[in-house]
Amino acid sequence: MIEDETMTSYIDETVSPGKIYEYAVRAYSGDEKSSYTAVKRATISKPKILVKNLGDGIEISWDEINEAEGYYVYRKEENGQYKVIQKMISSKSTTYLDREVEVISGKKYTYAVRAYIGEHKSSYLPVDIVIE
Repeated sequence: MIEDETMTSYIDETVSPGKIYEYAVRAYSGDEKSSYTAVKRATISKPKILVKNLGDGIEISWDEINEAEGYYVYRKEENGQYKVIQKMISSKSTTYLDREVEVISGKKYTYAVRAYIGEHKSSYLPVDIVIE
């Protein structure tokens, strides 16, 4: 409960990615309380990504997520672990060119992008690319 009579907005810094949260507000004055507002749901959306072999690197692009502050771009090689290869600090930046990969026939990479707000990250849907 927030007891600041001048406050008209609130940022919840305790959310976790992939969970859905419900929020409602009501006013009060002394012992008098209004009805709650309609419940609103909030979560950080998952970016949908596309990967493309450009010959000299792999282009990763995704749809902009309105509520995001920025994005993390991940890469995983064959049986390896996901590694952050880029932190995009703007929600408007929705393309990254990975030139650190070997673009050789048969090589497989898996990419993922996570939107973030502060320390909270969305979940993600990994996308594979096998070099032809």
